[in-house]
Amino acid sequence: MGIYSITVSLFVLTGRPCANNRTTEFRRFVQETEKELFALFKSIDHNHDNKLTKDELQAAFRTSLHLQVCRHLQDGATSHLSG
Repeated sequence: MGIYSITVSLFVLTGRPCANNRTTEFRRFVQETEKELFALFKSIDHNHDNKLTKDELQAAFRTSLHLQVCRHLQDGATSHLSG
């Protein structure tokens, strides 16, 4: 859902346009989050067909889990050195 859809939805729900400061802040947050999610999507979509396959998702989860384990091990090693 794009920011336009959210703004239109808010207008329909409230009956008035969204122009206050909190709405602008929220709109900026949504736009930045959309950019981050799309970048993540593109990084997982290895064959660039704009679809995530089961294999692409499994590879992304494996990579994520591997990175988490490495960080955990590194944090543990660092705490043993300093403690």
